[in-house]
Amino acid sequence: NEEHSGDEVKVLSIASFGESGVVLDRYGNELMGSMMYTDPRGDKQCKTLIEKLGVHEISSRSGHSPHAMYSACKLMWIRDNEPQIYNDIDVFLQYCDYILYKLSGEKCTDWSLASRTLLFNVLNKEWDDVLLDATRIDKCILPKINKTGDAIATISKSAKELTGFSENT
Repeated sequence: NEEHSGDEVKVLSIASFGESGVVLDRYGNELMGSMMYTDPRGDKQCKTLIEKLGVHEISSRSGHSPHAMYSACKLMWIRDNEPQIYNDIDVFLQYCDYILYKLSGEKCTDWSLASRTLLFNVLNKEWDDVLLDATRIDKCILPKINKTGDAIATISKSAKELTGFSENT
């Protein structure tokens, strides 16, 4: 908009629905189309996870009843059905995290979105080793976790060129 300069924008807050996300390679390229939370792929993997740990154990750690909509089940499906894609994953980012990545270059998430993966321990506020072990998902493909509401980064030079926002935003 010609009436307003990007320099006026001091802070951006990003919101999106959880669960749905993208898998990126080490160059930041999407490896496949995203799997929406409504995608039924991962149902078999969810049932396998329930057989391994039980509903109570999963719920007490993740804060959620196990369901195929959660990212862990989608990542398990990719591992089981698209192993080459899984092996090339550098990071899994939910949509909000992906937008932040495109704006700043940071690969991170917050407590709220991390909880939507079924891999986050809601009491300890960290990726849960028991859930990771049961799902056989490699922790290294998960983003860094930040406290919800924390300032994460400033706009990257490339995003500044595209958006007109100040690098101080």
